Amino acid sequence: MVNDDLLMTVNGMLAGIDDRRLFLSKEDDDLDFLSEKTRTGRPCGSETFYEKAQRLTGRILHQGKPGRNPAEGKQ
Repeated sequence: MVNDDLLMTVNGMLAGIDDRRLFLSKEDDDLDFLSEKTRTGRPCGSETFYEKAQRLTGRILHQGKPGRNPAEGKQ
């Protein structure tokens, strides 16, 4: 059982974890997904989150196509 210590207080999320070291050493698909989505500095969230964040920041947050845009008039 995980107990409170100087750095952490057990809450509902951690209460069911008996071996904290084992839990932290496991590879996690969610962590891989989050790392993949945020390696460019972009946020990770739902479509609603993106829309709201784009409205609030005035910036395009979705990843676009890689490479330069073609020059106007050329295809």
